Amino acid sequence: MTQFFISYTRADRQWAAWIASQLEAAGHSTVLQAWDFRPGSNFVEEMDRATTNADRTVVVLSPDSLASDFARSEWQAAFRRDPVGTARRLVPVQVRRIDRQGLGLLGPVVAIDLVGLNEPAARTALLEGIDPARSIPATEIEFPGATEAGARAGDDPRGNRPILLDEAHGQRRWRVPPTADQGYRRLTEVAIACDLLIRTWNSTPLPSAFNLMPYAVVVLATAPQGRFQLTRDEIDAMTQYVNGGGGLLALSAYTGDWHHEANLNQLLANFGLELNRDLVMPSTAVAHAGRDDGRGQVYEFQPDSPFVVGATPVDAPAGHHAASAMTAGVRSVLALSSCSVTARGDAEVVLRSAADSKTFEPEPSGVGVAIHHWEERRTGPADVVAVAQPGAGRVVASGSWKMFLDRFLDAPGSDNTRFLENLLLWLAGDA
Repeated sequence: MTQFFISYTRADRQWAAWIASQLEAAGHSTVLQAWDFRPGSNFVEEMDRATTNADRTVVVLSPDSLASDFARSEWQAAFRRDPVGTARRLVPVQVRRIDRQGLGLLGPVVAIDLVGLNEPAARTALLEGIDPARSIPATEIEFPGATEAGARAGDDPRGNRPILLDEAHGQRRWRVPPTADQGYRRLTEVAIACDLLIRTWNSTPLPSAFNLMPYAVVVLATAPQGRFQLTRDEIDAMTQYVNGGGGLLALSAYTGDWHHEANLNQLLANFGLELNRDLVMPSTAVAHAGRDDGRGQVYEFQPDSPFVVGATPVDAPAGHHAASAMTAGVRSVLALSSCSVTARGDAEVVLRSAADSKTFEPEPSGVGVAIHHWEERRTGPADVVAVAQPGAGRVVASGSWKMFLDRFLDAPGSDNTRFLENLLLWLAGDA
């Protein structure tokens, strides 16, 4: 029986616990700070004993562990005992994308890569990687050309990192729904071009924070008729996922949560973002008894709609890498049925509507969320896309889920496709 010391940082504690549980189930013993360092014990003494007595040290490898002085001292203790890797005392297990140029002495050490794998595949990779025997496949090795073609089609679980597209909270209630088989078909192509892969989620609740970790990005689009209601557990899971290094793309529509009886704002409030109770339309829009464009925009899904508003990048202050990365090569993006977005604290705006656009607010029909009519409130630019970087994670909030419909991505003269590519790469940590 081999004893493993699991070295990790707080951001990766769920990964560390999962790794330890798999090793224990396979007959090994582990030392894990969360399980074995009990109240009243001396932390330094316990850490010294663990690093000294362990046969092997597993390093949970992520951007956080590479930035941690404590984590570095833990794996360096194992490295000193086996500097050339003869006894394989040091075993890095990569759970999130990292900058390999910053690995230093860890660079030459072969790691077990769990990034982008589902749980069965990750378990197999972990246990096979721990096994000191040669890793020879038990099945016939496929011809490489066929394997590459399969990966591009999304059949290879290691070919592309997955994006989780939520389709379980009423999104199909829209006339042209933001789903992978209807309104968002082109999203799959854009994702593959970014070395990502769309996976859909069709049952509630959303996965736990731990089960979300293999996903590079989670996409949550609002839904009508009170269908989009995240539970408290789902909100907590998404918050933990983002703070632990995940990417979240939150997509809303006119009036934000209000008319649709949704609760995206309960999640976004944790990151300094808010979807507002309004509607952003072009300068030609009007709302009066004879013509109410606020009602008309609901049933429009085309980029040539008279209710489409153009949005342009906000000039990013020096040092604001997020806005610069997301708007590189982007001149104008088309948005439809968008609410405005508020960014607070360290959150920042990346897209703003045209200077002559108009913002309307709904007047309720009595008590409830029915809209009696729209009132024009102001003329001028409105913020329609904003971003935040809480903890190790990244969040984008857009007032318009329609801006990423297939028809908008294919619209001549627009940069919607380029913006989506930049957005996905930034959320996945690649920009």
